[in-house]
Amino acid sequence: MHKLAHPDGELATSLAAASINVGICLSSYATTWLEEVVKDRSRTQQLLDRAEAAGYKALFPSVDVPVLGRRLNEFRNAFSLPPDLGFPNLLSTGHDEFADGASSQDYDASLEWAEIIPWLRRNTNMQSWLKGILNPANVQLAINHGVDGVVISNHGGRQLDGVPATLDCLRECAMVAKSVSRSQWMEASGVVRTSSKPSHSGHSTVS
Repeated sequence: MHKLAHPDGELATSLAAASINVGICLSSYATTWLEEVVKDRSRTQQLLDRAEAAGYKALFPSVDVPVLGRRLNEFRNAFSLPPDLGFPNLLSTGHDEFADGASSQDYDASLEWAEIIPWLRRNTNMQSWLKGILNPANVQLAINHGVDGVVISNHGGRQLDGVPATLDCLRECAMVAKSVSRSQWMEASGVVRTSSKPSHSGHSTVS
């Protein structure tokens, strides 16, 4: 939703990242076409094909969000996208995306790693990194499934406010990830801690 902050949206972000030789992970809910910068498996396949054709190198499927979180701050602020913005990569109109959390057709809570990871392998040549890992058991599970990497992330703390801080999970996850020979197999993402109940943690919020 970078167009809320800049008229060029994710395109501006990607250009800034490229200027310092840093990659960008483009959300499927970006407000910019992926060429410029789900339950319906055919839509997922379409996204994979378009991303690969546009030169993208890796996928970062979120494994911690079977349904969109009930984001109380967005309810209190009556958050919605302006009518001229939408999610073009999902063919969305931009309307009512957050009214009930998310559209049921965009999320399949029944997905299992053992089914979806091999499906991704069969249907794209891009790397697959799992985003939203928070415990060493899931790091080991990711290794067992042969993914290309994991991203330790609590999704900004805005999906479930009681999740641990990303920083608090890094050490134990790294101990398991050390068994992988590749040096760049584990990354961290997002804020260190954020919550609708800050008293749960004494950590400072750092981006």
